Amino acid sequence: MKRCKECGYMNDDQAVSCQACQASLEVAYAPGGQPDPTGYRTTYHSGQFEFPVPYHIDRDSLLRCDADWDYSVVQFIAEGGFAKVFHARGPKSGREDIGNVAVKIMNLFELHPDQQKEFTKRFEREYQVGQIDSDYIVRTFAKGFISANPFMVMEYCPNGTLDHRIQGGRIMEEDAKRIAVNILCGLRDLHAAGVVHRDLKPSNILFDEHNNPRVADFGISAYIRNRMTQINRKGNLDSTLGTPYYCPPEQRKGIESVRMTNPRMDIYAFGVIMYETFSGGQFPFSRANEDISVDEYYKRAEKGNYEDIRHYRSDIDPVWSELISRCIYPRPEQRFENVDEMLDLLGHQSFEPGNPEAPSQTGAVLLRVINGDDIGRVYNLDELIGKKGGSRLSVGWLDQYDPEKNDIGILEKYTQYISSRHATIEMLREGDKAMWFIRDGQWYDKDGDFRWHLSKNGVLVNSLETDESGSSIHSNDIITIGDTKLKVEIR
Repeated sequence: MKRCKECGYMNDDQAVSCQACQASLEVAYAPGGQPDPTGYRTTYHSGQFEFPVPYHIDRDSLLRCDADWDYSVVQFIAEGGFAKVFHARGPKSGREDIGNVAVKIMNLFELHPDQQKEFTKRFEREYQVGQIDSDYIVRTFAKGFISANPFMVMEYCPNGTLDHRIQGGRIMEEDAKRIAVNILCGLRDLHAAGVVHRDLKPSNILFDEHNNPRVADFGISAYIRNRMTQINRKGNLDSTLGTPYYCPPEQRKGIESVRMTNPRMDIYAFGVIMYETFSGGQFPFSRANEDISVDEYYKRAEKGNYEDIRHYRSDIDPVWSELISRCIYPRPEQRFENVDEMLDLLGHQSFEPGNPEAPSQTGAVLLRVINGDDIGRVYNLDELIGKKGGSRLSVGWLDQYDPEKNDIGILEKYTQYISSRHATIEMLREGDKAMWFIRDGQWYDKDGDFRWHLSKNGVLVNSLETDESGSSIHSNDIITIGDTKLKVEIR
């Protein structure tokens, strides 16, 4: 049988074009140059081409990482989506004993061939997000491949999920507050790095060996902006983004949701989680065991009418009613602006950032890509201004056929949310200091109409939308353009 690389349909061996979509049936090759009858596309790693195939793991199986560290499998933990998770120990090469770890293996072989490269890239991003220095998220240590399926090594969290604890019975207010504060601190660290979780829910809150809650599974969902579904190898649709009860209304608005993506999406999900935690599994906009459709649930959520949490738990502090209420407002601008406001309301000492450092001539101003298709790329604004002259830099989609169309061309492979002429960065001198601003849009002639044209999907600075008037940018600010986030750094 021949698998179509376009739609995944299994065709007869003699077919030269797909019987379902008429695409040409090109031949894929397995390691050693032999034709691959399954039609899988090859992937490249460890200096050779391979295609992902089903793998087999037993107790004591060794998984070798890119750093040549071996991890010994102890037991299977769970399976979900396109991945399996195992408990392991390592390394086994005479180095310092790291101890217990979790290994997450992506079942790349289960995916439609056209989705494999994209999901591998997003799996890599999940690993990178796990490198954020935070005591409140599940961090990643190492990565590798098994039968061309990528895996990552993570912190071990053996004490279950928040979902299990909610199902297990009443959670006391003191415990609930500790859980809430830890989740919020994890979100604060993610948001500071320019990452929006977008799939926060009780099953993604894990408890580590010391019983501390950690935010997990933030990688793949955080970066998928362009679709709610993916195609698996059988040609069926698989939901990959967001869990309906925890998604705010704006997250269902297709391309509009990209422009609106900001920390308030996670804040909404947090409010639903705390409602569920205190009520013992109830959701704000549906009753226990009520059989309603997702569309009906969202209609109720958009109206914002729900039973106050103290209807279920009259024993808890009224502050929880205020907290939850301000989290799950239908309109994002009505919610808390950031996590620090919520920590303050709970009486927890929140992180107080220092005064923003104004860019000046004594330090180079850099924009570093921390989320997008070109992570790690750095743009030196001072150098770009020096080479170009003047005080303006144009920002937009990187056109491979005209790479100099913008002074800063942003690579975008999997989405189409960056306009060809998206934004303008300007430098304004005040004495010996250079102040920097970013504005939505550019001056250009569009069909004979020469004026300032705004971008299609907008520009955000620290999750707040800017316009043609612009916003000043400072050290550690996060600029969002399409699916790309850039962090301002002063060197």
